[in-house]
Amino acid sequence: MADAVDAGAQGDAQAPVEVLPTALTIPARLSFRNADKQIDAAGKASHLDESGVVATIPVAVDAGMILFTTIFLDSINTAARGLARVRSVRSLGEGQDYEIVADWVDLNDDSRRKIQKLLSGDVPQLAAAAAQAPQAFERHYDSSSYKHGLPHTGDISVGERPRYFEPAPMRPVGKPTAGTKFWGSIGVVSYVIAALVILAFFPATRAIELQVWHSIEWGAGRIWYWMHNVNNVKLYNNT
Repeated sequence: MADAVDAGAQGDAQAPVEVLPTALTIPARLSFRNADKQIDAAGKASHLDESGVVATIPVAVDAGMILFTTIFLDSINTAARGLARVRSVRSLGEGQDYEIVADWVDLNDDSRRKIQKLLSGDVPQLAAAAAQAPQAFERHYDSSSYKHGLPHTGDISVGERPRYFEPAPMRPVGKPTAGTKFWGSIGVVSYVIAALVILAFFPATRAIELQVWHSIEWGAGRIWYWMHNVNNVKLYNNT
């Protein structure tokens, strides 16, 4: 693919020489998408640097289209993401892929450092830079915010994001209705009566159940006695 780009650039002696990004020794995988055109596909990048990318893709795109691009830098176990604007498109033949040259519209500092590291040739496995955690406020971009057909001014600045975390909404407290409480109480009483009836069929549990009922009866009788004689109670030294 790199030969095809170089051959196309030298094919016309009168045409101005197109400045291409740095050629990669091993093509890198990439994915790109544009919500307006419902494009979501993958390809291979043959040239890459901080200014742009040259890639072979399976679908046709228009010049000037904004693509949210993710380039997988497998040699350093990481990926670079950014917005790229298609500069030119060239078909590699009928029924074949398309070759695009795209310029970075926006590339954050983290992705820029990753590309610089890849091009420097210092790519040990599990490098410290690849394992570095992303920044807390790293910006992510959505290509759906770009409307097809509108002139692109290059200004993609966004307002500063608030430096606080929005708390999750409180879960409402569920309160049962009066009908739910009534039928719930009826159900509990029914289950208790059913359990007592079943336990009364067994001699061992029947004796325990009778003892419990006698204790309840004795306690109720004592309470009833004191309720009727509460005014007749004389405390110590009470005259």
